Order: sequence, then C-alpha cells, then structure tokens
Amino acid sequence: MSATCVLVSVYILKKANKKVESLYDQEYEYSSVYQDFISNIKTVRALNNNTYFENRIKEEGMLCKKKNIDYIKCYSLEELVRNILIVIPFILALLKAIYDLANGVDTLGLITFYISLYLEMGFIFDELSVTIVNCFELKAIKQKCNQLFEKIDNRKILKKFNTISLNNVKINYKDVKFSINIKDFVINKNDKIGIIGLFGSG
Repeated sequence: MSATCVLVSVYILKKANKKVESLYDQEYEYSSVYQDFISNIKTVRALNNNTYFENRIKEEGMLCKKKNIDYIKCYSLEELVRNILIVIPFILALLKAIYDLANGVDTLGLITFYISLYLEMGFIFDELSVTIVNCFELKAIKQKCNQLFEKIDNRKILKKFNTISLNNVKINYKDVKFSINIKDFVINKNDKIGIIGLFGSG
C-alpha cells in the first residue's frame, strides 16, 4: 500500500508539474502588465486611459487565478488520494484489533501502536510529497532556464573599453514597419545613460 501511495503521488504530481510551468508563465505575464502600468502611471494619467490598463491587469489577474486554482486542485487531489491510501490499512488493522478486543484478546497496546504508526506514516508521506513537489518544480525551473539561455547568441560581452561609438546605424525588426536609427551615439567608460523615446517611454 505504501508503494502504491508513492507511485500514485508521483503520477499525480508529474501531471501537476505541467500546470506549474503554465502558472509560472501566467504569473510572469501578470507581473509584467502590472509593473508596466506602475512604471508608466504618469503617462497613463496623461492619456486619461486608466480603464484600459485596469481591465488589462484584471484580465491577466483572472487568468493567473484560474491557473492557480488548477494548480491547487492537482495538489489537493494528490493529498486526498495519498491520505486515503494511508488510512485504509490502518482502519482495517484497527477494526481487526477492536474485534479481537471484543472477543477477549488484549489488543489495547496494539491499537495504540497502530494509531502512533499511522500518525508517523502520515508525517513521513507529507515530507515525501513535499520532496517530490520540489523535484518537479526544480525540473520546471531548469527547463525554463534552458529555454532562456538557448536563445542567447555567441556574441561576447564587451567588458573592457574606454569609448563605444555608433554612427549611422539602422536597426530593422522582422515583420515590423518601423526601424531604429542611430545617427551619432557615444558611450564613455563610467557614463550613466538613459534612453528615452519620443513619447517619454524609456
């Protein structure tokens, strides 16, 4: 029964892992929209368009809540099934001990032993479940990190320089009509630089 309990826990939590990845992605989207709203609050007020951003935040928040509910359902199901599987053999053992006690066999010590063993097993399986959850969550984070680092190209980061100059540089983006034009741009060592767009976004 213990082996079955472990296998069932692993099976359910493995499925829950996919929901963890989905939840992380949605939480990131929600956080991005919220942070964007807060960092550009002056622009939003100037445009008098609070409602649009509030609705966007609410929409992302509701999606995040839905993902959270799916996530919680999976772990609640795992805990329910695990507790049922743990309690079944102990209930059967207790019934047998009570039956023997009714027939004159002294089983009070045995009943006490079963109860203490049940409590201990419950604690052990709770810890095991947390360990399995942590393993799957770490796996999800590792996959996400690998996806991010796979997109980084082979260019080396310039660490030692005195001056960087850009002249007449044009940057085009795929499937986008506008481009970025840099006529004359100089960065000296230890400069602090802010880049601000035409509409005040930086």
